[in-house]
Amino acid sequence: ESDPIAIAASFGREAVALMHASSAKTILCSGGDTAAAVMDALDARQLVPEYELDIGVPVGRTEGAGGVRLITKSGGFGDPGVLSRIARGAIAGIRQAAA
Repeated sequence: ESDPIAIAASFGREAVALMHASSAKTILCSGGDTAAAVMDALDARQLVPEYELDIGVPVGRTEGAGGVRLITKSGGFGDPGVLSRIARGAIAGIRQAAA
């Protein structure tokens, strides 16, 4: 497929399927089309912001999709270390939630 919307939709379905096949409750979405596709695949009504993991990287909890957490990052935004910081922050948040 070369249609960007169809590619994002396929990615959204795959990401949600992988999440359901594991114990994960958080998905990182890079780019608005990807975030929208994941929300659609989750059948989520809305995303309620919780906090900012890094500059311009909000974390929110879905409503209508079992409270799945989405970390959203603009596709063209961030310095070279932003993904590493997101990963460390997400892992720390998961550990804190489990405690």
